[in-house]
Amino acid sequence: MAQSAQVQKLSPWHLRLADWLISDGQGPGWNKRAAQHFGVSQAWLSTIFHSDAFQEYFQALNARTSQSIAVTVKDKMLGVASLAMDHLAERVENEGGVMPVGSLLEVVDVLAKRTGHGEKGSGEPAQTNIQVNVVTREQLAEARALMRGGKVPLLAGDSPPSDDTGGA
Repeated sequence: MAQSAQVQKLSPWHLRLADWLISDGQGPGWNKRAAQHFGVSQAWLSTIFHSDAFQEYFQALNARTSQSIAVTVKDKMLGVASLAMDHLAERVENEGGVMPVGSLLEVVDVLAKRTGHGEKGSGEPAQTNIQVNVVTREQLAEARALMRGGKVPLLAGDSPPSDDTGGA
């Protein structure tokens, strides 16, 4: 964007615009609704929205807001799941003696599958085994020489093996 059209410093109005965009500015036509809400032209709103200073602030605010919403939703889902599990456990405890065996098995089967203890092959990642061998420099040089069919090379500071064949 041209430097002349850049917002240099954010004002409280810009901050209110960013808040409005996060809460009400979703979907098609957001720019028209925002222009009407704030009493400015769509062109002016576009200039502000696309300025570097506003984008930096807006993106940071949006990231913080999204993170807090995601955490809240996750916490609520875990809470509901925990309550459901408590009620299910209480029902099995109270009615387990009169519940049909098929129903008990179904409860166990569903719980096992959803906690990763059920049947395999339901989208679980394949196990990968990695082997790491730690060898000395000398062992590595010897292995390479044997693979190439040559003699074992000498390393710095080594002396060649003596040719002792028994002295005949």
